[in-house]
Order: sequence, then structure tokens, then C-alpha cells
Amino acid sequence: MKIATGLDNLILSPGEQDKLRGNLAYLGHSASVSWRMENGLDEMVGLFGNRVVKAFGPQHGFGSVVQDNMIETGHIMHPAWNIPVFSLYGETRKPTDEMLEGIDTLIIDLQDVGTRVYTYIWTLYLTMEACLGKDIRIVVLDRGRVAAAGRHAELMQTSGYYARTYRLQEIEEAPHAA
Repeated sequence: MKIATGLDNLILSPGEQDKLRGNLAYLGHSASVSWRMENGLDEMVGLFGNRVVKAFGPQHGFGSVVQDNMIETGHIMHPAWNIPVFSLYGETRKPTDEMLEGIDTLIIDLQDVGTRVYTYIWTLYLTMEACLGKDIRIVVLDRGRVAAAGRHAELMQTSGYYARTYRLQEIEEAPHAA
């Protein structure tokens, strides 16, 4: 049985690719790879060229080069693609308005097995939250499929992964009764 990630399905599906409009940004890490073992950002640039204008990295950095826990990483310019790679585990955990400027579609491709104290799910949540009220289409790549695509208001009207994740985080942040 062949297993494909959401990234693989996006690469192989012209219909899904057609849904990605305008300037693109990519949030991923070193486990975000295609079946060819190519980095997800490299695959996106291969598909969309100079439409890929920014990238973001979670805890441990975009390339997962910082393995010590609780060590923050800085922003860099990608050496091959000459685009900014913003750290979401540095001076901020959430993309700023300036970081999101000029992005029409944000692709989130974070492989996670839920074993970390500061999990990638929080990076997903905070990134989704930062896009609230902005005209940014969010595409969440999941294991085997594109899990969700749309703007926050559209995605919250469903019972899908995006809405469930967002609601779960709201519950966890709610003040606990004494």
C-alpha cells in the first residue's frame, strides 16, 4: 500500500494546485517532505516559482537545526530561494502583520505526532489566529490529504480539522473555575 502525505497529494493534483491563488507562503519543517524526500518548500517553489514569497518555521527552526528544547531561532533569508524565512519560535510565536503582508495563501505543512510539550499544533493555531480578519486563504496539509482550505470564517462553519483544532485551543485557554 502506498502512503501519500497532503504535500504529495497537492503535488500530484492540478485541481488542488489551482485553488492556491496569488502569493504563497509555506509553513513547514524538516519532516515536511514529499515522497521524493524533497523539502516541501523546494517542492512549492518547483510548482509555483516566484509566487512563493515567504516561509515560516516552527520550534527547532525551519530546517530543524536547533534540537535543544526551548532554544529560540531567528529569521533568515533562504539561501537558495532568496525569500524570508520567519521563525515562529523566536521573538514571536505568532506571525506578525508585517510577516503576513503580501500573502494571499498560506500553506501549513507540519508533520506532528503530538509528543512535544510545545507542539506544532500551537504553531498551527497561532498562525490561524494571526490570519483572522485578513484576506489570506489557509491550506492545511494533513497526512494523506489536504485537510482544509479557505478563509477563517469559511473554515469555522465546518466541523473539519481546522474548526475542531481552533475550538479545542479556545477551550484549553479558557479560565478554569476555582
